[in-house]
Amino acid sequence: MNDQNRFGHLELDSSNEGVARKERTFDSQEYVRKARDLEWNGEHDAALRLYARALSHDPHHEGAWVGQLRCLVAVDDYDEAVLWAEKAAEYLPRSGAVRAWKAVAVARTGNIGGAQTISDEALRLGNTPDVWLARGWVHGTA
Repeated sequence: MNDQNRFGHLELDSSNEGVARKERTFDSQEYVRKARDLEWNGEHDAALRLYARALSHDPHHEGAWVGQLRCLVAVDDYDEAVLWAEKAAEYLPRSGAVRAWKAVAVARTGNIGGAQTISDEALRLGNTPDVWLARGWVHGTA
């Protein structure tokens, strides 16, 4: 599935127009928790929407960026994952996990050499499960 407009729209509930109600506000952590539940249940598009909401509240939330990248890879939207990884790196230039998921996306586009280089950068930035998982996928693709 390759939805080029995945982040270009919001789903709004208009069934209660004109009815005053107290809106519950969520913080970025809560959006990420809910998104992870959806992601682990295979509901990647719904998870992507919540990760995007988390990032609108806190653009430096590493978990939201990484979750978003995992979901994009899971739905085979590798080019979009690369673009969002580059955007994430603007906010989190020292994140090994962001680099790691970019490496996976790059590998899936067929650029194994580039992916291995990015994976090496990720490893220099951090020794996390995401870095090692991605490294295994990148090197397993070669």
